[in-house]
Amino acid sequence: DRHGAGLQMCHTHGFYQMYLHKQGRSLPEAPHPLSPSPIPSPPPGEGERMQAPEADRSNGRSDTSPLSRVGGSAMGEGDRGVRGLYSALGRTLLLETDSEAILAIAEDTFGRFGPSPDRTPDITLQISGPPSDPPAAFRSHVLLYAFLSQLRDHGLMAVHGSALVKNGRAVLLRGPSGTGKTTLAYAGARSRFRLLSEDVVWIDLRAGLWRGIPWHVHLLPDAGRLFPELDGRPAVLESAGKMKLEVDLDTIRPGSTATEARPGPIVLLEREPGTGSRLDPLDPLAPDAALELWRRSPAGTEEDFPGYLDHVKDLLKNGAWRLRRGTDLDEALGLLETLLE
Repeated sequence: DRHGAGLQMCHTHGFYQMYLHKQGRSLPEAPHPLSPSPIPSPPPGEGERMQAPEADRSNGRSDTSPLSRVGGSAMGEGDRGVRGLYSALGRTLLLETDSEAILAIAEDTFGRFGPSPDRTPDITLQISGPPSDPPAAFRSHVLLYAFLSQLRDHGLMAVHGSALVKNGRAVLLRGPSGTGKTTLAYAGARSRFRLLSEDVVWIDLRAGLWRGIPWHVHLLPDAGRLFPELDGRPAVLESAGKMKLEVDLDTIRPGSTATEARPGPIVLLEREPGTGSRLDPLDPLAPDAALELWRRSPAGTEEDFPGYLDHVKDLLKNGAWRLRRGTDLDEALGLLETLLE
């Protein structure tokens, strides 16, 4: 898991002092060994309240950054810092930091969800900086890992896979490494679909929705062979031991992302280069066969989620298909499109 490896890296090197806690739980009296200087959090109801800004509905960003000074001084000059309040994956996130650079990365990561409701945050992150990694690595290895690792306790189940959206419904693409989930997802997002997620789809069990963080796609450095617009882009992020391109979809096709969608079919991918693509339904009367294909994909710790297998069986009831993907990406996308018409 690239996020887990990244967090271990930052702990080992001591680049960041980070402390996470769920809202309502007090910090320990003694500093955490990985956080020698935890940022103090004001008691509920005290300090400045953050007002939700007006949203620019054309691109999902806020007209004003959802930040506020706490105590009127930057971290390092006093005992307070800056804050960002975000609505991400259907939950409210409060970030407290002493680093404007970290808040800039958070704004690019979470600000596109739009304004947050003015309410008690579900999750609070406290991260002191400055970041020693480039923005792409810090976002993936620290900021996202810190946030996503808290979601299990808030009714969100992580599923390894990509997801594309059309007409408000999503199709979830799942398969072992090398079957081309991210490549197919990017190809869809640059043309006829909207991207919900390239890597992890969040099943919101409370709202009955699928959610994702869709704006950045990570591809191998030779992706320019398939997608001319990426030719010559430098690789900026190390993931699972490989250098990756990070592509901001807003720069490729504005409006090609979605942060939530109604559940749709599950497509289990297999790669068959040099052939045409085939899409075959899996027999709903033989659910164990679909479940076996599902479990061929590496799941990390996702199976630790309470009731995981029962939830997966419910997902497969939306319709399960096997896509044997050939060489022609457009042909494969056309088959997926028939599932969402």
